[in-house]
Amino acid sequence: MITKKLARQIKDFFKTLNYKSCAWTLIGTFIVAFGTYNLNANSNVPKGGIEGIGLIIEKFTGISVSISVLIINLILYALAFRLLGTHFLFNTVLGTVAYSVFYAIFELFPPVIPSLVEYPLLVAFLGAIFAEVGKGIAIKGGGAPDPENAITVAFVKRGGINLNWFTFYRDVIIIIFSLAYADIYGVIFAIFVMTITMPISDYIAFAPKSIRIT
Repeated sequence: MITKKLARQIKDFFKTLNYKSCAWTLIGTFIVAFGTYNLNANSNVPKGGIEGIGLIIEKFTGISVSISVLIINLILYALAFRLLGTHFLFNTVLGTVAYSVFYAIFELFPPVIPSLVEYPLLVAFLGAIFAEVGKGIAIKGGGAPDPENAITVAFVKRGGINLNWFTFYRDVIIIIFSLAYADIYGVIFAIFVMTITMPISDYIAFAPKSIRIT
């Protein structure tokens, strides 16, 4: 009886699932993973968010970003479960798994973007563009690249917290910790560029009249 009820609930869930929304979540996540691997991971310019933590772990332990990010995200899901709606949670899980899969696939090949180690400001700027655009698309589509961003969105919607400043202060802390492997110029460039580009994801995610992807 319980099995039949569960099967019916799962069937009803997938009937109401917005597959176009899932597709946009995957596209946004692909963009974030692409930028992290081809730009930030192959330079000394740090990155904020879960990906930034993953890069710090990789520099010291050799553990792939695809693995560490997945583990951290699973821990965050335990905290985010009550804050997120069913479909938003599903899309966020989809984005989390997709990020690790995309990143693992990218690791099988050399970076498609030439090394820009000598141009840290350019790396920081391009990396931030990829991250903010990808994150914005995923959130606009009804999900998030990871539960960290999903939790942020939940607080923004429920408490009126400004997405830009919440993520800014969080990422500044992570980037400062990146001094353990990055040089001071890379950290300064990363914070400077993040300040300029952080409105991008907010604009894409929360400007329904100007951008529609669902």
